[in-house]
Amino acid sequence: MEVKAILVAGGHGSRLYPFTHYTQKTLLPLFNRPVIDYALGTIRRAGIKDITIISNQFIGQIAKHIGSGLPGERIHYVLEEKP
Repeated sequence: MEVKAILVAGGHGSRLYPFTHYTQKTLLPLFNRPVIDYALGTIRRAGIKDITIISNQFIGQIAKHIGSGLPGERIHYVLEEKP
């Protein structure tokens, strides 16, 4: 049985405003790396290759950062229309 991961990266990040005015909160840096990279690293270390990322209107920024993933991975992007 193949294990899949769902990474919920939605929300408006209102408590992080003004940093999140133009940037999705999971792309904000923490120790010089976007926060989402830490979550992806954990998923990858678990050997999970099928990853769905759910996010808000900034999903394009996340897709640009992650792209199609590493070789052998399947990355799916889902737009969260309502928080």
